[in-house]
Formats: sequence, structure tokens, C-alpha cells
Amino acid sequence: MISYIIVSYNTVNFTLQTIGSIRAHCSDCEIVVVDNASADGTVEAIRSAYGETVKVIASDENLGFSRANNAGAAESVGDFLVFINPDTVVSEDVGNALLDACRTYYQGKDVVLSPLIKNPDGTAQHCINLFPLLNFGLPFRKAKKIFDTKFRKRIPCEWITGVCYGMTRATFQKLNGWNENYDLYAEDLDLCYRLKRDLKGKAVALRGVSIVHYGNQSGKQVYRTSYESAKKKTNSLKKFFLQYYSEEKFRRYIRFMGKLKKDPNTLRYIEEEL
Repeated sequence: MISYIIVSYNTVNFTLQTIGSIRAHCSDCEIVVVDNASADGTVEAIRSAYGETVKVIASDENLGFSRANNAGAAESVGDFLVFINPDTVVSEDVGNALLDACRTYYQGKDVVLSPLIKNPDGTAQHCINLFPLLNFGLPFRKAKKIFDTKFRKRIPCEWITGVCYGMTRATFQKLNGWNENYDLYAEDLDLCYRLKRDLKGKAVALRGVSIVHYGNQSGKQVYRTSYESAKKKTNSLKKFFLQYYSEEKFRRYIRFMGKLKKDPNTLRYIEEEL
């Protein structure tokens, strides 16, 4: 069985839409929703609409993304886990597509699979990333990413944006789940980094499968300005650097990105925090 695990926080309408699309297109599955103490009636709405056909874990506190996903996985029964955001819409049997690819191409291997991600207007949403490390191999890594993205059906990634992750329960357990040092942002980066470092595994995006993602709906409930959200993302990235690289490499990376992209939020962070 495939277990879909959804973490919700004050996204009642989006969450209901996600559940509805999964039920309409996906077979032989269970849906587990972990609600992070929403105040918008999410728990009641799901139970009213779906009764016991959707398992709802109603937390009395905001566990954050990682802890909530781990709680959902612990309550699920499937051998294949699909962690999917509450602001997505599927139009095909995504779980079985990921599972079939896992069995066909990666049997016995540790892999995290993702569909390609689309915006609501059908355009591509960025989801294929390089690890945030400046080194002499960066030009080669970038060239390989461009080639793979354009020409390969199964696109190897250093890390994939964590909108929809499919993996076997065995791989999830080897990883010890999501890293609970993160409450929001950078959990996906951390998981893919540990997948490669500890398990010699792969993160792969499948060109023939896609989902629609509305984007950052839960984050909007917490961070009211673009800078607040950007600062949170950057501080989560800092946690990653402190755990696996160093603070000095974090400072170098953020300054490099500031010069490269000239993003106002990044430049403000450099001025105020570094």
C-alpha cells in the first residue's frame, strides 16, 4: 500500500483540494493528515468530508514540518511513503507512478523520487537544485544539471524541492526520518544530503509525472512579509551549514548569492545579520 502523508497548517481549502485530487486519481492508498494546531477548522472539515477514510492526527501544538511528517509516517501502514504538500493538486496516480519507477529502475536501492512541479498556470516550477556548496567542481555540476534537466527522463538531482517525495519505508527508516532540527524550510535539502552522504542514494525527478503546486501557503500564515519568509529560509539554511559545513562557508555562500542575484531580501540579510 501507498501512504500519502500531508502536513497542514491553516490551509483548510487547499488541504481539502489536495485530498480530493488524491482520492480521485490514486488507487490502493491511505491518506494521513497531520494538522499542526490549525485555527481554521481544518480537522473538522476533513472529518466532516471524509470521515474515517482519511486518518487525521490533530496536534495541539505546531510540530513543524519535520516532526509532523515523522508523526504521520509513524501512524501510516504503507510500504511506500509519499510526503506531499497540502497546497498541491494531482491529476494522475502519482504515488503508483513513483512506486513503479522505484521498482523498475531502483529495486533494492535507496532513492527519493519526485514528480516535476508545475505552477497553477502550467509553467514549470523550479525544483531541481545543487547543494549550496562553492567549490572548484561547481561549473561542472551546473553543466551536468542543465544537461540532465534537458535530456534525461529520470533526472538525477543533488536535491529536490520537497513538494512531493516518494520513498520506500525502508529508505525512510535508514534515514531516521526527517531531521527535526528544522521546523520549516531546508528539511528537504537536509534529507537529500543525508541520502547521498550516508546511504549513497539518489534523488531523482521523473519527467513523465507532474503535480501542480500553489506554493508556500502555510508559510504565508506565519511570515507576513517577503523578508520575514526569506530570513527564515536563510536561517534554516544556516542550520544546514553549521551541521555539515561551517559558519564561514555559510557567510561566503550568502555573500556570493547576494552578489550573483542582487536579491533585495538577501542583501538586507547580509547587511543586518552577517
